[in-house]
Amino acid sequence: MHIKIYLLTSIFICKLLSAQEAVNLKIVQKEKKIYINYDLIGNYDYLEVRLFISKNDGKKWEGPLKYVSGDIGEKISTGRNKIVVWDVLAEREKFQGDWIFGFELIPSDNFISGNTEINKFQILDKYKSASIALECLAFYNLENLFDTIVDPDTNKILQEDFTPHGPKNFNSQRYYHKLHNMAYVISKLGKEITPHGPSVIGVCEIENRQVLEDLVRQESIANKKYKIVQHEGPDKRGIDCALLYDPLHFQLTASKSVRLTIPNSDDFFTRDQLVVSGNMLGEKIHFIVIHWPSRRGGEEKSRPKRIEAAKLSKSLIDSLQLVDPNAKVILMGDFNDDPISPSIKDVLKAKGEMINVKDGELFNTMGEHYKKGIGTLAYRDQWNLFDQFIVTSSLLDKKKVYDDLTFYRSIIFNKPFLKNKKGNFKGYPFRTYVGSTFMGGYSDHFPVYLFLVKKV
Repeated sequence: MHIKIYLLTSIFICKLLSAQEAVNLKIVQKEKKIYINYDLIGNYDYLEVRLFISKNDGKKWEGPLKYVSGDIGEKISTGRNKIVVWDVLAEREKFQGDWIFGFELIPSDNFISGNTEINKFQILDKYKSASIALECLAFYNLENLFDTIVDPDTNKILQEDFTPHGPKNFNSQRYYHKLHNMAYVISKLGKEITPHGPSVIGVCEIENRQVLEDLVRQESIANKKYKIVQHEGPDKRGIDCALLYDPLHFQLTASKSVRLTIPNSDDFFTRDQLVVSGNMLGEKIHFIVIHWPSRRGGEEKSRPKRIEAAKLSKSLIDSLQLVDPNAKVILMGDFNDDPISPSIKDVLKAKGEMINVKDGELFNTMGEHYKKGIGTLAYRDQWNLFDQFIVTSSLLDKKKVYDDLTFYRSIIFNKPFLKNKKGNFKGYPFRTYVGSTFMGGYSDHFPVYLFLVKKV
């Protein structure tokens, strides 16, 4: 059933004495769901948030609504960039006419004690809705997505490891199990906000184009009809970076693979940096997919290699900004460094707080996650956040007008099914292999994704 909303306004409700407010409301109807963006401010760290609707200008309220997801329910932290998704037709047979929405905001000490009575309503703000389009972009280190065929290049370190007769006994059954798991994870990314999932996915640790073709044909994501951008590189492990994209949401215009070389190191071969350009929501945008050199041999000893990789990434961004000072660029990948590492902090000069980013500078969208101690991989009881998105200032809208394509929020996808459930590595990413032992898991990295928004 088609949903029509002729006049969509919102009323925010709270206890008068609590000084809690939901502000900066944005509402958009997309297919059969309604998306409500808001900022939650107040004197409490956490609030219980409930959503109501009214047909008669607030004289009678229906709710709290049940078929909602996102930043709704108990213990919602105060802060910016909150979103609620309402599955309309799961709750009602139809939704037509003039409606208003209401938030019930209950301070944490109230709902902890069980006192949820609201004695008085206060209308804080009214906002006429504007349609906002959402796009999800993801990155996932697929950890050794190899086929089962022996690589003819005898110089490759893992030439025979991932084959039926190699040390990992990697047969067709295990290969398709790996593909199924990788596709299943991709199918879940971003679905809490946008039903179509990621429009663009950067990946790394893939052996060749064939494994990507097999991946995008998996049942859980086949309907997306993802296209592939991949170039063979010189890496000694035989792995590359690549980009998958939904042609309905991103229109490819150009791509190139850029080699990383290090002076006086003729025997150094690593992953190329992949530059992909195209159009999204009517705007030109560039993606750079990277997998910087590893920390093999120790962080300090291997650091110069990542410094050189950062210089290359910075030069690629600079070249795009030289052509267009307002170029929208997203650098995504496995940096093998944290947001505070010299390669990112000193070479890229990517800042972790949006408020400090000036025109022409870079913003690390993962800075807040790192401050909270949230990582994407673990090693020797220490979490690292190697998987990151770094964006140019042209993708930031501090005033939240959203007239142009704008960064909204980033997320680490670390759901329980992606974690080891027991043992010494409980809570670590659940891997496909540990050494030569087949575990049947996913990857040693958690995927990450972000949302871009634009008023349409």
